[in-house]
Amino acid sequence: MAEDAGKIIVHLDVAKSGRSTCRATGEKIEKGEHRVGVEAYTGGHISMTWQKLVPFLEGCSVEYSKSSTGADKKTGQKFAKGDARFVVTTKGSRILLSLKSASEELQPVLEEAKDFKLLSMKGLENLKENDRAEFFKHFSVSAAEQNTYNKEHPAPADQPSSPPAKKRKVARNKAKAAKEDEEDEEDDAEAEEQEEEEEAAEHAETATDQPKIGNKAVVGPSSSPSSDSNPPAAAAESKSKSKTKKRAAK
Repeated sequence: MAEDAGKIIVHLDVAKSGRSTCRATGEKIEKGEHRVGVEAYTGGHISMTWQKLVPFLEGCSVEYSKSSTGADKKTGQKFAKGDARFVVTTKGSRILLSLKSASEELQPVLEEAKDFKLLSMKGLENLKENDRAEFFKHFSVSAAEQNTYNKEHPAPADQPSSPPAKKRKVARNKAKAAKEDEEDEEDDAEAEEQEEEEEAAEHAETATDQPKIGNKAVVGPSSSPSSDSNPPAAAAESKSKSKTKKRAAK
């Protein structure tokens, strides 16, 4: 349910007595001194809490929403995860505002707090370029001040988001398939090499078994030699068995 857009969240007031105490520093707020009032839960109920101007502003910050919980106190608009938002604090209590709402609420306070530098706001240096530009626009920061700040505090680069689980699974499957294809290619190369070695061994065996008459070899039936009597063939067979075991191990 949306809040009243015209509702005041941050109250700028002049102390009517010297009885109030700054929630940020614990110091007394003198009569006639400007003070900032924010409603917060304290003492078991909601009541107005007061702070001095500069300590109040020093306690404010900008940040990114870490989840989809929380909403702009002024408009009721929900924050999505990763949204830039403004945080008003009052001794343990946090009030969330959009950058636009915060600029509207804090403008009177900033005009009165001459000693506070807006560009010293906590968390501003952590805003990405687009969100920082949004802050500058809503808080009416001059172009010269923007350029100076950006040079001194370069905006962080966008971090690549993690791919969805389905995409990660597809990527893993592709990597697995590529590895299997690589192993198949290695197996094919080893099989081809083995075949060549077996053919060479067979050729050597045939040449060894042919009897010779003079300087000519006589082709005729002959018994197959054992591996012990034919060292080249035995070596080829041993190497072939070793590669077969290697492929089986994969």
